[in-house]
Amino acid sequence: MLNVVLNYSTSVLNTDYASRVAETFQHVLFTMVQNPLKTYRELDICSPRDKTQLAIWNKTPPKFSPLCIHAVIQEQCRKRGTSIAVSAWDGDMTYAELDEHSSRVAAHLQQLGVGPEVYVPLCFEKSKLAIVALLGVIKAGGAYVFLDPSYPVSRMRSICDDLHANFLVTSARTNSVGKNLGMKVVCLKDDCAIDGDTSSSRPYIESQSQPYNALYGVFTSGSSGKPKGVTMEHGAFYAAAMANGPALHLDEQSRVLQFANFIYDVGNRDVLMTLMFGGCICIPSDQERLTDLENFMNRYRVNWASLTPTSVSLLDATKVQTLRHLLMGGEALTADVTTTWARRVELMNAYGPCECAAISSLRNVTSSDSDPANIGHGVG
Repeated sequence: MLNVVLNYSTSVLNTDYASRVAETFQHVLFTMVQNPLKTYRELDICSPRDKTQLAIWNKTPPKFSPLCIHAVIQEQCRKRGTSIAVSAWDGDMTYAELDEHSSRVAAHLQQLGVGPEVYVPLCFEKSKLAIVALLGVIKAGGAYVFLDPSYPVSRMRSICDDLHANFLVTSARTNSVGKNLGMKVVCLKDDCAIDGDTSSSRPYIESQSQPYNALYGVFTSGSSGKPKGVTMEHGAFYAAAMANGPALHLDEQSRVLQFANFIYDVGNRDVLMTLMFGGCICIPSDQERLTDLENFMNRYRVNWASLTPTSVSLLDATKVQTLRHLLMGGEALTADVTTTWARRVELMNAYGPCECAAISSLRNVTSSDSDPANIGHGVG
């Protein structure tokens, strides 16, 4: 008989975790004895207890919808026409106004050949115009890809070449990017009208895009070579949103800080899911985002935010008065952040690659002594 004693530090593992480690070790030993000719790679190392827990966590299959994301948002526009959809440094916009402006952009883009599987690069500063542009692209049937205005021209040209893009959509502040790239520019003016477009009565025709068509694309940093593009489809994003939204407490009362750069999957999640659940997107200027975030959050009554631990560590928790839900991601959660914020807000720790619509696992951090390395279990 083999007796094994597991010694562990309670500052590293709690009792339940240590018990699971011991059970897994026991299970692996028994499995090896019962299957002596199998290699370790061929063994099933998941213990019965862990399999039961995984089955409980995954008992509800993701919801699928025959609708595309813009159709879900348009339903919110019909239901919540007079409610504010976007509250930004450059002005507010109701759901009805967002629907109207984005339909006009969509009609213009359709005339330029935008439809299913056509990728449209967008280059905007933080503003309400960016939201109009992205919704206009997907209503036209296409997929959008954000470019950072601060990118080197060579990087933007490489991305546009990969997209086979013939034009890009910009604001008046960023339209020089298109000129530098030698590309045709569709420029949105501050009033959301398209610069030089005299066909204001051009009708918007509902697109033929399907749930399996591309919704948006994001590109990796390229730190290990050429940037690689990742496509998110409408159906995949919908399934993720239907699981993520309730878990993240997103609803019609949510006033969501749009902090992340538009080029990242987190930025797409913050915008699209907020609109899908009828909330309000709160967009600071680039300057406010970097130097005056606390005051912005208070002025715009932000009650939901997604930040990295590095970013949130720069905030004074005593000065952020309206925040109720704080999602951590992008970096490992630290004990300092947990200690400061877990008692003040509903703190959540998330993990997910861009291929998973931003979040694949989630955990509610309920106390300051919670393990900061624990990223919870699958969601969406």
